[in-house]
Amino acid sequence: MPECDITKTGVVLELLETQRASRDASWRQQFYDAVVTASFKCADPQVFQGPDGFPYFGLLSPEPFVPFESFCISNLLETLTGRGLGAAINPRPEGSPDWVFSYGDLLTLRHFKAFEPPGVRVQPPPAVETIQRKETVLVAQPSESFLPGYSRRAINDFLTTRVGIKNPGVFLMNRSSGEQQLVFSVFPEDFRSEDDFRQLLGRISWYLPRHYSVVAVERSSDLARSFQPLWQTGGGSGSKDGKPWYKRWK
Repeated sequence: MPECDITKTGVVLELLETQRASRDASWRQQFYDAVVTASFKCADPQVFQGPDGFPYFGLLSPEPFVPFESFCISNLLETLTGRGLGAAINPRPEGSPDWVFSYGDLLTLRHFKAFEPPGVRVQPPPAVETIQRKETVLVAQPSESFLPGYSRRAINDFLTTRVGIKNPGVFLMNRSSGEQQLVFSVFPEDFRSEDDFRQLLGRISWYLPRHYSVVAVERSSDLARSFQPLWQTGGGSGSKDGKPWYKRWK
């Protein structure tokens, strides 16, 4: 595991002085390369609830010439993803932090070894999908290589404790276009409005890589019979290879 590096802290802080409008792809790559091992001190308390309602581990810029216990994302990564936490650099009682990493961002780093894996694109906002009767889709349980057990547990905890869903389910849908989409056992008809439901789908996306697509199906859909437990106490859930596959029609 890479050691924390105080020289990378200076690089990060200098980059953060760049105006947001000028932060292009080159800037992001430099930032991501430096921030993983940059040394920070932890906030007090270490974990706080952000204005979005999600828990974050606070990382603060060290004061010059003042000794501090060093923390860095690389050494915290397994702990944060295991506990369902995001990370915020220099959070403030009023105003925005210098940078915020969602749980999904940290999951991406741990699982894909990069914040922005090559060859992927950020997905549009989650949606309720209508599957045409003539369209054949394939469904399976997400493999460990797609949705690791520790991330399943974090999403399960959110859905059970924050949303009140008992025994959440999941499946992975492969469309005829070749696109893979995650589907969770949340249904639009259980919410007062479409906006409320879309907000929930967006909150689920906080736990996922930005290149993952999240959709929902109606409770009455034949596809709703495909859900399997998202997480099981005492073990993970999902197959290692993502099989078996089944044909389903709406």
